[in-house]
Amino acid sequence: MSRPLRLRLLLPWAGAVLGLAMTAPARSAPGSSPSRVPVAEVLRPPAWVQWSPGVRGPIQPTEVDLLLRRLEESDRDWLPRRRRLPDGRVQVTARRLHGDPPLSQAQVEAMLRDPPRWERERAAIRALLERLRRLGVTVTFETLVAPEASGQWQPQRRRLSLRPDLPDQGSRLFALVLNHEAIHVAQSCAAGGLQQLPRPLGLGGRPASAQLQLLAKPLYRDRSPAVQAVEAEAFAHQADLRLGASLLDRHCPGSGGSPGRLAG
Repeated sequence: MSRPLRLRLLLPWAGAVLGLAMTAPARSAPGSSPSRVPVAEVLRPPAWVQWSPGVRGPIQPTEVDLLLRRLEESDRDWLPRRRRLPDGRVQVTARRLHGDPPLSQAQVEAMLRDPPRWERERAAIRALLERLRRLGVTVTFETLVAPEASGQWQPQRRRLSLRPDLPDQGSRLFALVLNHEAIHVAQSCAAGGLQQLPRPLGLGGRPASAQLQLLAKPLYRDRSPAVQAVEAEAFAHQADLRLGASLLDRHCPGSGGSPGRLAG
């Protein structure tokens, strides 16, 4: 997938003034010593900040919550931002994925009033990670063979690899990539088992124009027709975040094997 785009709109109305309220520290009772927080506690960041997939290492199922918190933090970069220009207009900057339709002024105003939360995407991520773990698939953050790719499925190793910086791109892109790769896992199961090369599931549909542009790049264009077919099917259906888990349930029941690690 290509890098996110940044859209700029100029709106003829002023931006709201944001206020930061700070509570003054409570005074100590006369004769008592002021309470002190250990310096180490003050300087220690929350666990979800400490954890980073860029630092390679095993990610246990109990750390999924840390990943989701990391994604939630990254989602802030996708919220529309506005600033007043010298001529009095307000410039709104909004990121969008390659292939997203342009935002209208009404859509931008709606996003500013009610910012998106991407909770559906994070719920899909949690469900897919759990389902893959139960199937014995190892999900890992590591450098990919093709650096321009965001994820890859290696059926012989039962290994689903993701770019280490993918969590920094937010919940929406992460969910699309994970769902895309989960479709490949289901394609392997339909071909005879997790360790089989994927084959199309016959879902029908056609990738959108932006995805067809990606399929025309050397990463996909120079592959065999069989690989192009499974990639086209995954691209065509990756946006249906309920489909990946559904296909795993349909095509990979009783895959056996011990539960895999989420990374490592």
